Amino acid sequence: MTELSLRERKKQQTRQAMHEAACELMAARGLGQVTIDEICAKADVSARTFFNYFPSKGAAVLGLPQPRVPDDARTRFEQHQGSLIDDLCELVAVIVASRGGATEIRGAIQRHPELMPAMKQWFTEVRAQVIDLAEARAESRRAQLAVAIVFAAATFQADHGVATPTANQLRSAVAELAAAAVSTE
Repeated sequence: MTELSLRERKKQQTRQAMHEAACELMAARGLGQVTIDEICAKADVSARTFFNYFPSKGAAVLGLPQPRVPDDARTRFEQHQGSLIDDLCELVAVIVASRGGATEIRGAIQRHPELMPAMKQWFTEVRAQVIDLAEARAESRRAQLAVAIVFAAATFQADHGVATPTANQLRSAVAELAAAAVSTE
């Protein structure tokens, strides 16, 4: 295992301090009664620093990473020439796993539904990046449909208790959703 540089360790500590401050303040007063300035003061960082790590206070409470496709996953997807659906399953599985803490996030949203918009915003931003990647490999409508199918499979898995589905679980969910669609025709 590669040891993190001092800079990376400090970034993780800053991120964790903001996450903990946001959680403590929300638990004490509720998300709507907490400001970003208060989170920053408690974590001893500037508002500018806050927005380098989190797009919103809800994202800070959930500990969501910046909404982005990891570089190595992006490169693998761009270079692979397999089935678009299979490759999207691989890509989405990596993205969901990179989010980390899926069980904790799900529990936080169940306890505090006001956090759902932050999760939806994160998924919307990531989904847009995935659509861009898929469109670079396929015709636009086909790419958007493929992305919608794979994200529906991820949602299906989450609804059935699989917080961080693997690519194979996503493929199975895609097949299950397709079979259900065919059987209703």
